[in-house]
Amino acid sequence: MLEDPKQQTVSVKSFKDGGCKMKRNRPSLFERLKSGMDDLLLYAKDEKQLVETRRSIPDPPRAYSAADVVAVRVKLGLSQSGLAALMHVSIKTVQSWEQGLRAPSGVASRLLQMLEEPGPFLKALHRKPASRGRGSIAG
Repeated sequence: MLEDPKQQTVSVKSFKDGGCKMKRNRPSLFERLKSGMDDLLLYAKDEKQLVETRRSIPDPPRAYSAADVVAVRVKLGLSQSGLAALMHVSIKTVQSWEQGLRAPSGVASRLLQMLEEPGPFLKALHRKPASRGRGSIAG
């Protein structure tokens, strides 16, 4: 028996709840694209408004020196093992950063940046979407 091409069923196994299957119905890709095109046509006829959400991404993280890593850890009041657990890295990794044997990777530097100064990241996450009518410019 063939499935309805308009519906797509996704099965997910979860090991936390003993391998139970969870089913979720989701419109097919064609239906989602068709819906988007219908919305676009309504917008073109001034019958629908679009909502635009802009996020401001902070600048790339700076290079963290050994002293910088120590300063962030001390500022947070953490031990080396505490920082390692928070960042999900080994204690040896934190020690090698603090001894200047290795430098934090780009992802680790971004996380250090977020831990050091969380304000810009929280601000970027909590912006409200702006409604946009035809011909308006969102800033």
